[in-house]
Amino acid sequence: MTEEEIILDPYSHQIEWATYEYEHHEKTPDWYWALGVIALGLIVVAFIFKNFLFAIIIIIGAFTMALYASRRPEIVNITLSPRGVKIKNRMFPYQNIKSFWIEYDPPYQKELIIEADRLALPKISVDMEDVDPLLVRNFLKQFIREKRHEESLFDTVLKLLRF
Repeated sequence: MTEEEIILDPYSHQIEWATYEYEHHEKTPDWYWALGVIALGLIVVAFIFKNFLFAIIIIIGAFTMALYASRRPEIVNITLSPRGVKIKNRMFPYQNIKSFWIEYDPPYQKELIIEADRLALPKISVDMEDVDPLLVRNFLKQFIREKRHEESLFDTVLKLLRF
């Protein structure tokens, strides 16, 4: 499938690729110790202020974070079609997508960022692996608008923590 075919006849083609659901960073024992020390500090603060519910939330949160950090990412299939963007088994119709942006900084970063019309998970980032970003951009521009998406403070902190 060539770029010209997609631009001229977008309704008869789709772009597919497979990628990991997120970038996995191997965690050292020091990382888990740091998580435990921070959680313990917050639990102590919660007990000082007699906020036992907060202490329970910290315990559950730290345990969940440790489990999630040790989990290996799954391989997910991404499909761009005239109907919408399909990630794994979930279809995002174009009418539910506000905009997209391709963050391209070779060789470090090549990801598709989609801003969905949802409260729970408004931005979805997908690694583009070996897919031509220009091909994806030209395909998506036919259905949704392109808008630069800035990285949120939360995303920046997660990258710094290598989470």
